[in-house]
Amino acid sequence: MPKNLSITLVQPNIKWESPIDNFKLLNKQLSKMEKGESDLLVLPEMFSMGFSMNAKN
Repeated sequence: MPKNLSITLVQPNIKWESPIDNFKLLNKQLSKMEKGESDLLVLPEMFSMGFSMNAKN
């Protein structure tokens, strides 16, 4: 019998232009999960970048 797929959606409060803070926040949120609690984590598309309108030339 196939195992059920457990999916976790993560919607962190993104910090603009701060990838390091975003990874710290994500690590804090994920550390609360039990090992093996989820088979798949779904994150926002640009969670690690922190979004920015300040494009570098």
